[in-house]
Amino acid sequence: MRWTLRTAVAVGAMIVPLSLAGCTRKPPPAPPSAAKAEVYPRLKCPDNSQKVGSEPPEGFRVWCQTRLASGKFVREGGEVTFHKTTNAVATEGTYSADKKQGTWLSFYDTTELHLEERFEDGRAQGLSTEYWPSGVKKAEGLKVDGYEDGAWNYWHENGQLFKQGSWEKREPNGTWIEYDPDGKPVRERQYMFGRMLSHKELTDE
Repeated sequence: MRWTLRTAVAVGAMIVPLSLAGCTRKPPPAPPSAAKAEVYPRLKCPDNSQKVGSEPPEGFRVWCQTRLASGKFVREGGEVTFHKTTNAVATEGTYSADKKQGTWLSFYDTTELHLEERFEDGRAQGLSTEYWPSGVKKAEGLKVDGYEDGAWNYWHENGQLFKQGSWEKREPNGTWIEYDPDGKPVRERQYMFGRMLSHKELTDE
């Protein structure tokens, strides 16, 4: 084969594209995706549970749940709910076998403590204390199976006693006395298992 200038140019034209094709650079690998942030890190779930739900602004409830052998999911561990108006914590407490257990706290949407109660098997049991937003007690007494029982006291926001009396079988019973914001008794009522027997205005005396 005789090499001529035309032959050399033709061969070179074939080699150059092939060389360039073999040297084409691959695009750089995509950077690894960032790890998903843990939802509401303050809530810790037991080893046999997983955390589900979303905190604001995506959602307003985060809780722990476990899956039973039957396939049913039940709450097991902590739960936190949030106010939709301010995104502040609304309630927090613990579930056991899908029932409230132990201390539960409720908060105003301005973050102040509102209510503190203890639960057993899903029902309020023992001391229950409610607070005004200022932190002053608003009401306090015992609960049995979720209802007021025995002596209860209630306060004005200034800390003065508002009223006091007793509950029995879910009804007011016995003597109930009300006080004005200065602590002076102003009213007395007598009850028998929710039925008012008498009413007396003490300010008329």
